[in-house]
Amino acid sequence: MLLSRTADAGFAVNREGMIRAWNRSAEQLFGYSAAQAMNMPCVDLISFHTGTHADTCCKQCGVIGQCLAGTTVPNYDVRAKTAAGTPIWINVSILAYQDEVNNELLVVHFARDITRQKDAENLNQQLIDLVRQIVQLPQAEQRRPPIVPLTDQEHRILRDISDGKHPRTVARERQITLGTLRNHLHRVNQKLGTCNRLEAVIEAKRRGVI
Repeated sequence: MLLSRTADAGFAVNREGMIRAWNRSAEQLFGYSAAQAMNMPCVDLISFHTGTHADTCCKQCGVIGQCLAGTTVPNYDVRAKTAAGTPIWINVSILAYQDEVNNELLVVHFARDITRQKDAENLNQQLIDLVRQIVQLPQAEQRRPPIVPLTDQEHRILRDISDGKHPRTVARERQITLGTLRNHLHRVNQKLGTCNRLEAVIEAKRRGVI
C-alpha cells in the first residue's frame, strides 16, 4: 500500500473509523505498534482535538463523511496523545483511497509532528500579547515621519505575525515560500524603520497600520 512509500506517519481507516493500515512512522510518532493499532477504532486510539474545542475525532467523523461525499479535505492541525500520554501537535493531510483488494474506501491520514512549531507560535503569541500591553501604555506625544505605504500582502503578513502565527504557518497559509516571506518582512522593516518582525508589529500598531 502507499503508506509504505511515505516518510510521514500514515494510517488508514474504513468508513466505520476502524484502523485498517498503520505504517512504521505511525508506530514511531504515536507509540503504538501496528499489532496494537490494527482494527481499533481511531476515536479510541488517537482521538484528535484542536486544543480549544471539542474532540475532532468522534464516532460521527466529519472527515470520513466528507470523503464519502467526494469532498476534498484541506490539511489541518490537531493535538493528540502518544501511547505514553505525551501531548503532541500534528498536521494532518487526508487522502481517499479505494482498496480494490477488499473493495472498500479507506480514508488515509498522513501526519507530521509540528509540536516545536506550535510551541514557538505559543511563545510568539505571548510576546505579541506583551507588545499589545506596551502599545496601550500612555506615551509622550511624538510626531512620526511618514512611511512608504505597505502593500496589501505586507498588511496581511504583518497581521498574521501580530496574531502570533509562526512564519512557516504564515507561508503555508499565504501559499508562498519562506524565502518570499522573508523578502516581504525585509521590505516591511525597511518601510517601518525596524530591525525585526517583533519591532515591526510594535511600530505598525503605534502607527495604526494594523
